[in-house]
Amino acid sequence: MAKLTKRELVLGGAALAAAPGLAAGQVYRTPGVYIEEIPSGLRAIQPLATAETVLVTSFLAESKPARVRFMGELKGLVRPEGRPLVEGWAEAFFSHGGRSLYLFPAKDSSPDGLIGSAETLTGFEGLRRAGALWSPHWPGGEKPIHTGIIIAPEVALLPDTADAASVYRIATSVAESLAALMLIDTPEVLNGVPFSTWTQARDWRAQLGINNGHAALYGNRAVSTSGASRPITPSIAGVIARTDVRRGVWKAPAGTEASLNHPITPLFASAEEGVLNTEGVNICKDLPSLGPVVWGARTLSGNNEDRFIPVRRLRDHITQSLRWGLQVLVAEPNEEPTWRAARAAAEGFLSGLFRNGAFPAASPNEAFFVRCGLGETMSQADIDQGRMIINVGFAPLKPAEFIVDRITFEGFAVTP
Repeated sequence: MAKLTKRELVLGGAALAAAPGLAAGQVYRTPGVYIEEIPSGLRAIQPLATAETVLVTSFLAESKPARVRFMGELKGLVRPEGRPLVEGWAEAFFSHGGRSLYLFPAKDSSPDGLIGSAETLTGFEGLRRAGALWSPHWPGGEKPIHTGIIIAPEVALLPDTADAASVYRIATSVAESLAALMLIDTPEVLNGVPFSTWTQARDWRAQLGINNGHAALYGNRAVSTSGASRPITPSIAGVIARTDVRRGVWKAPAGTEASLNHPITPLFASAEEGVLNTEGVNICKDLPSLGPVVWGARTLSGNNEDRFIPVRRLRDHITQSLRWGLQVLVAEPNEEPTWRAARAAAEGFLSGLFRNGAFPAASPNEAFFVRCGLGETMSQADIDQGRMIINVGFAPLKPAEFIVDRITFEGFAVTP
């Protein structure tokens, strides 16, 4: 039997017997009803990975990115002088649930051999060009790197905190351009004093001068087995990756499920935690019987819509997945059939998120909407200029930061 190029289903009477012998282009000879399924050309939109983590470092042995999925793959990738640091960061990432870590190179011409402000053009700016499938900065050539989370723990080791703050500001700009999240550490030493107090965390937040939903600052440091403090963002990136897999990008990477496997420093009092939380500094705390856990999930945005990490990341996840998934419609006729196909594909993608619990609503109609059409999202001028505009709205889940119990006791005897 000739190979069929399209699926042919036959309905009705004697036609069923003739159907298996039909080949593409063959004339139908038996009376009956024939149904041909013709692919629409628009595949279901697949969700992009959310926790692909990029570690920008000056210690790579070569000047090209490398992807590692377990510790053994680090062999030969890191220069000897930086091996203890990079191995420690990678181990913290993988041991907390991380699955894929890109090592991205930056030059090390600073006096301390670390990423300094002079190196950002070859480090973070290089990532800006290479880090997005649809970035206008992508020069072509090698396959782009999809970026969800960015860390650069060695920046926190710079002795000049003004230099470190400058690097983090550029890094946050890059993260925004890639719809990624930049995780920021507290420095080892702030203004000549070892980092140890909540006021230093607040001062560091002020010195950063970042007001952006694509950056998150963590006010604690990790404690190594030797008792020394070290950057905590590799651990946080692993926790975020673990949370994405277990629950989804819409779940805040904090709370009792966001456990850490190492001690933290410093430990803040409750009143201190409150001040830091309102200023967007995420803290970790040591809970009785649970140990260290991540206890904050805020960005450095002053914008109310962007202040929670899971809300910002879910927005980016939806936008980027739709943008990439709808590429197949480019150059199609800008008319109703194409708009209908775009709406159907976007609604199918959002329905999948709804079924998985991404939206706090009882039905899809209450959870999201998709609009695309003349007079609704586009003018005739838009169409004449080749623009197809889709509006997507959704109701995000927000973390329950403050749980208030109102307990009423009744039935007590009243003493006269």
